[in-house]
Amino acid sequence: MKIVIATPLYPPEIAESAIYSKKISELLTKEGNETTVITYTKIPEEIVGVKIISINKQMPLPIRLFVYTKKLLKLAQENDIIYAQNGASVELPVAIVVLLTSKPLVINTIDEKADEQTRENTLLRYIQKFAFNKADKIIWEKPLSKPEILPFQENPKNETREYEMSWKKHTKSLMEIFKNAKNKTK
Repeated sequence: MKIVIATPLYPPEIAESAIYSKKISELLTKEGNETTVITYTKIPEEIVGVKIISINKQMPLPIRLFVYTKKLLKLAQENDIIYAQNGASVELPVAIVVLLTSKPLVINTIDEKADEQTRENTLLRYIQKFAFNKADKIIWEKPLSKPEILPFQENPKNETREYEMSWKKHTKSLMEIFKNAKNKTK
């Protein structure tokens, strides 16, 4: 399957949603999918087999959103599904692109800070509602966070195993959601 991951954040940024986007793009690619990431990160960390498209954050907001939307529109035509991370800077472009292309859209609400900002801002709530109405599926759950390895502490083997299993389960669940969304739009 050809998947485009639309995300506002991506490593080297350290936000949870950035780390999630990198890990899930890596796992989806290992599962045999063709994965492309579109992000606003300036110098994104590379992953073998993953195509990464970076949009310059320094551009004025309207231009930045236009460029992101234009590139995402091209990617939507080349891919089977759009998997978006929440945040208005992604939700608005993906909603517009889905409106124009009818591509399947799955939104993950992993970014708690973006959710908080949305709750406090009427315009952001309207953007989110617009995007959510275009989505085939909205995902609220996320895999476990990576366990900390602390000096002079026992290695968290069980926690690490649970972490890895949660990612496998999450990836399998996502693939099922993607297949259902893709079949629904045929």
